Amino acid sequence: MNKEKRKEDNLYDPIKESYLTAEIFKIDNRTKSGKRLIDSFDFKDMSVSDIVDHLSEGWNPKNGYSFNIFKTYVKRKNIVYGNFFYERYDTPLYCSPSSESFWSN
Repeated sequence: MNKEKRKEDNLYDPIKESYLTAEIFKIDNRTKSGKRLIDSFDFKDMSVSDIVDHLSEGWNPKNGYSFNIFKTYVKRKNIVYGNFFYERYDTPLYCSPSSESFWSN
């Protein structure tokens, strides 16, 4: 366990760590979740509060808009080779080397 943690700590890319992604939703009771995805944007070197302020200018929460903010890149472990890598948070499992479905035929 400690050896794996050290391998993960060695993987650090300040550029990928600085990206955040904001997803913008609108209240929509016609959908099962009650909200509809409008758009998503990537931001570099901005804080969460700066992103919310920037997005609120165009999509005011008073008008039914909401925001989800994620780290754009997450660290994952390749299940075959055991090395760690960065991938986007929204990568489907079947496209990710960190899942068994990626490696199965």
